[in-house]
Amino acid sequence: MSSPIEVFEIASGMNPTNLRIALSAIFVAGLLLAYAWAVNSGFKGFSAWNGSLLSFLTFILKGAALIVCVILFFFYT
Repeated sequence: MSSPIEVFEIASGMNPTNLRIALSAIFVAGLLLAYAWAVNSGFKGFSAWNGSLLSFLTFILKGAALIVCVILFFFYT
């Protein structure tokens, strides 16, 4: 009896480790895109910037969440 990982590899023709690496690269690229969006043209009032690292991280994660929501909208509609 085959394991689910072997079945996935046979059906897709892709090694699951390579898929994880590809998805990780896409995730990192998405975070970098969120960073660029937040720094260059983020919504005014999207985050209260007080110069601390935590508020900057919150700003970046909100940008990433917005981009992920938009991407998921286009994938699943």
